[in-house]
Amino acid sequence: MKISLRKLRATLTAGLGTARLTGNSASATEDSVKSRHPFLTPAGDFEDVSRGNPKPQSLRGEALSRARLTAETWRLDITADDSARIGKAITLDLPALTALAETHGAKFIKAMQCLNIPTPLGQGLWEGVLLRDVLRLCGKITNVRRIYI
Repeated sequence: MKISLRKLRATLTAGLGTARLTGNSASATEDSVKSRHPFLTPAGDFEDVSRGNPKPQSLRGEALSRARLTAETWRLDITADDSARIGKAITLDLPALTALAETHGAKFIKAMQCLNIPTPLGQGLWEGVLLRDVLRLCGKITNVRRIYI
């Protein structure tokens, strides 16, 4: 099975929780989002379908660092298993991903959904670097069956 990289419209920063990584409070902008963009769901109003024990967003202090969910500890490692081939394995830290966003940043409105529930979780403006642009850093990629983020 081949995966078209054009169809992979995932952003990397969305799942990391930009407010947590930068230390900015999302609640400070909630009112301005509601008044200027009524079609966007404020961050605090998104429905939560988180899994895990503990849930990643509940981690604090050293536990957050051990899980590599802080700006200083976060890394993206791209490697291939035995069946896939990539030009080169890469590791990006948050400053490298931020630098890539300066030339390859993308923004789009996205309705977030879960296959297990009938209604969307919310609609937000997501920004980051498209997965296809990150994968281009690896060079030629062949025989890819799955991508785990």
